[in-house]
Amino acid sequence: MTDYVLYCEKKYAPFGRMNRMKNRNRTRSLLSLLVVLATLLSALCLVGCEKTEVLMSLDGTSIEEDAYKYWLANYKNYYISSFTEIGDDNESFLKKLDDGRTVGEAIEERVEASVKTMLCTLKLYEKYNLRLSSADKAAVKTMIEDNVFYLGGGDRAAFNSLLIDTYGFDIDRLEEILLLEKKVDVATEYLIEKGGIGYTADELDAFYMENYYRLKIIFVNLTAKTKVDENGKPVVDEITGKEESVPLTDEEKAAKATLADEILEKAKNGEDFDSLVTKYSEFTNKDSYPNGYYVTSLEFDLLADAGMPSEMLLQSLEAESGDVLMVKDDDVGIYIVKKLAPEKGAYGTGKVDAAQLANISVRLLESKFSDMVDTYWDKIIVDKERFDAITILAVKRGLSLGTSSAN
Repeated sequence: MTDYVLYCEKKYAPFGRMNRMKNRNRTRSLLSLLVVLATLLSALCLVGCEKTEVLMSLDGTSIEEDAYKYWLANYKNYYISSFTEIGDDNESFLKKLDDGRTVGEAIEERVEASVKTMLCTLKLYEKYNLRLSSADKAAVKTMIEDNVFYLGGGDRAAFNSLLIDTYGFDIDRLEEILLLEKKVDVATEYLIEKGGIGYTADELDAFYMENYYRLKIIFVNLTAKTKVDENGKPVVDEITGKEESVPLTDEEKAAKATLADEILEKAKNGEDFDSLVTKYSEFTNKDSYPNGYYVTSLEFDLLADAGMPSEMLLQSLEAESGDVLMVKDDDVGIYIVKKLAPEKGAYGTGKVDAAQLANISVRLLESKFSDMVDTYWDKIIVDKERFDAITILAVKRGLSLGTSSAN
């Protein structure tokens, strides 16, 4: 189960260990959950022949019990379809994770957080007086017809029966909730992607200085070296045009590890780190980052996907500016890292590091969105008795509905 757990932590609660330490990172986690849920729903539907009891409410806006069960059922289907570790049986959801929770409990927590965020987003939809366009409404109609075709074979009655059997709702209820989902999409797009929340230059600068830092990195490769010919020149692959490599011997690996220790000692003794980078780092793109790599905990998941070791990111978060760290990855190499404060105004147009900071305004808007959600979060009223009775074991496996052209 370990690989599965790590994958889920990365995909649905980026850097869960770090998030538990830093509440500010809930923004990207919750937005990631919204994206996953929206993806499921944009290809799917929502609930019921008749609306059931209100499960969650926030100042007159509510989520019904049948809708919540529907989302949970579709998450159940998603996990069964996506991971070989989870079979089409409830026993799979009773397996224990490293933190003591069961797989089912972990998924239930993710769905709860996502739906609460949706509820708060619906309040923001109302606050900003947003409206669905005719195109939004038409997209929902198209989505329904697509799934009538995919799952009902073009027969609305057959599709309706399938919905009722699986979820206990019909096409009319499906349309209602898809429209609700569209409202969530519209609000999120307006507030974040279109910048509807707004910000000042001073807010952006303060956010940048508080949330970003730089890492200068010396990478010592422990896996391979460049292949050379009899004249000591690199051998280039005729097809790819890239230099060929050969694995290091055990003796060479040991020598490189010793070298890394020596570099670390030099860095900690105050030797110029830039000179050490130039002399020793085996990163092929090191010249493209003269001021180092800009890092924010708000993008740890993206940086890890791009190849930065998660352990290096987590250690650097806790380090002080000026600290020098060594992070070992036996499968790749050794990283000697120096943490530095961000350079003021580096995100400005024409600045050498601007490309690394291209998403800073989006990160700020996400942070402000999270703050707005937080103002509503504790006001959500949950019918605890009903909520506690809704478990992933109690719902059927959801349907894998066809992709909609409305997406």
